[in-house]
Amino acid sequence: MCGIAGIIQSSSASYNKEHLKKMTDALAHRGPDGEGYWQNESGHVLLGHRRLSIIDLSEAGHQPMHYLGRYTIVHNGELYNYIELKEQLQKSGYAFRSATGTEVIAAAYDCWKGDCLQKFDGMFAFAIWDEQNKELFAARDRLGEKPFYYSASGGNFLFAKVYELAKQHGVKVLLDGQGADELLAGYHKYYKWYWQELFRKGKLSGRKELKSARALGITEPFTWKNKIAAWFPAFASIVMERQYLLKAVAHPDLTKEFVQQQSREAYYSPPDHFTLNGVLHFSTFVHGLQELLRFSDRNSMAHGREVRLPFLSHELVEFLFSLPSDYKIRNGWTKWLLREAMKQHLPESIVWRRDKVGFEPPQKNWMQDNRVQGEIQSAKGKLVEEKILKPEVLQKKINPHSSHEAESYDWRYLSASLLFK
Repeated sequence: MCGIAGIIQSSSASYNKEHLKKMTDALAHRGPDGEGYWQNESGHVLLGHRRLSIIDLSEAGHQPMHYLGRYTIVHNGELYNYIELKEQLQKSGYAFRSATGTEVIAAAYDCWKGDCLQKFDGMFAFAIWDEQNKELFAARDRLGEKPFYYSASGGNFLFAKVYELAKQHGVKVLLDGQGADELLAGYHKYYKWYWQELFRKGKLSGRKELKSARALGITEPFTWKNKIAAWFPAFASIVMERQYLLKAVAHPDLTKEFVQQQSREAYYSPPDHFTLNGVLHFSTFVHGLQELLRFSDRNSMAHGREVRLPFLSHELVEFLFSLPSDYKIRNGWTKWLLREAMKQHLPESIVWRRDKVGFEPPQKNWMQDNRVQGEIQSAKGKLVEEKILKPEVLQKKINPHSSHEAESYDWRYLSASLLFK
């Protein structure tokens, strides 16, 4: 785990090493084991790195790393199959001077170019500069476990990976179940999509899925609106988009000017396919999981922990999306396949647990603190000043709410105000 940054510029006069150092200094606490900088002779390419040593603790693992006198790479993350790839590359004549996955990535790129990504299993973000061809190749893992942030404008390309922190000694590697709900329909909101799919196929009554779900205490509604959505998905898509946009701009605390601006800029894209698998794909790759992965990355690294997500192994993801919907929900049970696979290995009370409780901060307790309420009031004042909230909001009492409650607006105002600091 490290922090990486880079600048590719059309003119060597735009940025220099001092600019790069400022970028990497912002990552200093995220890569405590060392730092490195590199600039090519023309000054058009600058790469920086803050190092956290996990596998190779020697100087051979220093970055930016040079390979074959042609490539320079900065890399963040872990390549789980780097040993197997290294052996394969060695048989093709490649030599290595370190025990890092970084060097394997560079060799793999030389061997297979962009196709190397299909061979990587892991969580990663990296950039490789090819001095011979004057080309930059940058990539992140398939699901964005390690995001790659960049900006391109005015002939300049700047990138950074800024949310990394861990410790060299006593690194804790944790397993997290992130992604299982999106891949295996773990949330109750997915029931209606499965029921609509069955209704459209004329199989809802025969399979008795609704009856089984009700017997398990599932109260997710299924009305005539769902039946219309099942038969006319294109119409339902338009209705969903309109409802989302109206909800996004209809809050009574928002100013008319802000609402008008957001009405022009607000965007919502419904799923392309109104099947359970189509919606799960939407949740995994378009709207839902990506945000959760950012949270996971930032939170774990901020506490010196490396989190690995076994459910997001790309081969497992591909396999699960190849399965029919009834492997995800069956007899009223969400995550049916996972429950079946684990019933011989885990207690029945865990395998067939019905309730689902999310992790959330003690926000309601925080909001009862007078100091926090003072910060919230100041935040509301800032948003009024920016003409986002109406002045009347300053007269409203601050009501403590848990983070999952729909009316938890005051805490959101506090968060939003930080954008203006």
